[in-house]
Amino acid sequence: MRWTVLIVDDHPLVGQALELSIRAAYVHLDVARVLRATEAEEFARVGGARVKLVMLDLMLPDATGFDALLRLQQRLPHAAFAMVSSRTDPHSVAMARAFAAKAYLSKAVPVEHLVNAVGAVLRGERVY
Repeated sequence: MRWTVLIVDDHPLVGQALELSIRAAYVHLDVARVLRATEAEEFARVGGARVKLVMLDLMLPDATGFDALLRLQQRLPHAAFAMVSSRTDPHSVAMARAFAAKAYLSKAVPVEHLVNAVGAVLRGERVY
């Protein structure tokens, strides 16, 4: 079975850049992308067994990141979660840690950093 990285981000440019970069760097992985938390929940219902990593935007149109994180963690108990956000305040980072996210990644860093974080999280590392 091929593992899937699920990108949940409502900004098309960010989502597409992540998708293309992860596909190029990890040819053994499938990459799926949705724009909303509800779409991610539906994806989890249909193809959740293959989801190895969820890259979740903190602020989505239909949920705050932590609300979406908690709902998706229930639906994808074996997946790792990486929060991806333009917000890097200490409170948001601490909340991500408290809710067992494996990574908290800034959208302000080069895309290569985000792509490298995918590999690190899949190896079981935490990236903050």
